[in-house]
Parts: sequence; C-alpha cells; structure tokens
Amino acid sequence: MTGRRVIIVYLPSLMLSKPVQRLFQRLPANTLESHLHGFYDKLLNTVFPVHSRFAVFPQYLAPSQLPHESADFVVSYSGTNEDKPVLVLEIKRPSALSKPRIRREAHHQMTNRLEFYRKSFQLDVICG
Repeated sequence: MTGRRVIIVYLPSLMLSKPVQRLFQRLPANTLESHLHGFYDKLLNTVFPVHSRFAVFPQYLAPSQLPHESADFVVSYSGTNEDKPVLVLEIKRPSALSKPRIRREAHHQMTNRLEFYRKSFQLDVICG
C-alpha cells in the first residue's frame, strides 16, 4: 500500500449553485446511470469552470487505456507541459448504494481505475 494516495472528495451542498442543487434534488431513486451523466456534467463544470485551467472530460479514455472501459468523467489540470488527471468520477445509480455487493464492486472498480491513472500519468496523488 505504500505510495498509494487516494483522496475521497465530498462536496457540501453549500458549494453548489441553486440550479445544480435543484437538479440533484429532483432525481428519483431509480434513476439510471446513463441519465445521471448530464447532471454530473453540469456539476463538474460548475465546480471546475470552463475559464479555469481545469477541463472536464466525459467518457474519458486515456490512449494507453485501450481496450479498457472509459471512466465516466475525468477532470484534468492543464499544467505547463501537459494535462494530468486530478479527479476520476464513476457514476452509480442511487439505488445501488444500498446493495453491499454493488458497493464492493464499485470500490474495486475505483481502486483499479485510480491506480491505473496514477501509474499511467506518474501521479503522486489522484482523487476519486
């Protein structure tokens, strides 16, 4: 486990604009993952504005990741020479959170995904 740094980020609702808060409040518990993409795209582009050095990439697939699955969203930071991912987001439907098996699978998926990006981009820290 040495060398691995995973940070879990919680966004308090106070940080979110009222329109974004209203979007998430209207979500039914049985919402499909694919329907959540628009909501999270709006959320991420609110937290990481388009005029900043951050970029939000939906369905992100790193060149070295082929033929693996893409991440639902990756936020990268534009540094001096290259863009590096700083946040990886995988979306699960709200009703899945109550099922221990699905939570374990999601944890395994995120751990593998974060480790892949950490190694591929030679990162000290990556958030998910």
